Amino acid sequence: MSLDYLKNIKPLEDAGVSSDAAIAEALVNSRLTHRDIPVTAAGDKQGASVLFLLTAQFPVMSMGSDQTWVGPLVDLRSTKSEVDDAMGVLMPYLQVQGSKVSSSTMPLSAKALYAITEAVKGIVPNLPPELNLAPEQVDAAVDAITGGRLFDSITAADVVAARDEHDDATLKDDAVNKVFAWNNGAIAAAEAARESGKTPAEIEQAARDVWGI
Repeated sequence: MSLDYLKNIKPLEDAGVSSDAAIAEALVNSRLTHRDIPVTAAGDKQGASVLFLLTAQFPVMSMGSDQTWVGPLVDLRSTKSEVDDAMGVLMPYLQVQGSKVSSSTMPLSAKALYAITEAVKGIVPNLPPELNLAPEQVDAAVDAITGGRLFDSITAADVVAARDEHDDATLKDDAVNKVFAWNNGAIAAAEAARESGKTPAEIEQAARDVWGI
């Protein structure tokens, strides 16, 4: 994934993240995903959702008889604040069919999904052995529904390259805009010379004067 200076880097600079290495680290730690996070889904799409992962593919929670969520993942909320915070972010969406959240417009959702993923990986070894599940399967399943992480291994050099690319493009845009401005000025000068009754040679010279040629 190529970095977008204005979208990915400048907001961090504006927030006071001063070094390129720190910016790279912040981007990696953002846990942003390639696609929106499908929290719930219906029909033939329901298998590609966080709800399906947590209740069927890796059964770490289920709806109890009193219509509240129960299970080892829910139990962790009382002992792990990061899991409690993460579940607090995603829980409201579990009640809405077909709900998705954008990790780019709602960054907390990406970090919440990461925290839940790590928690599930810790629970999986304690699930019934006949399920034949392994922690690494959790990462693969999450990547399958989200398209994987947007920034897996951004470095300071990547940040510098993105900034340089932006600066180069800006300079080129400025050069083109300057040409347009000169051209518009030359046209205006020529039109003014014509309106004032100048000769064709004088009209041409009026435009040349703007260009300095």
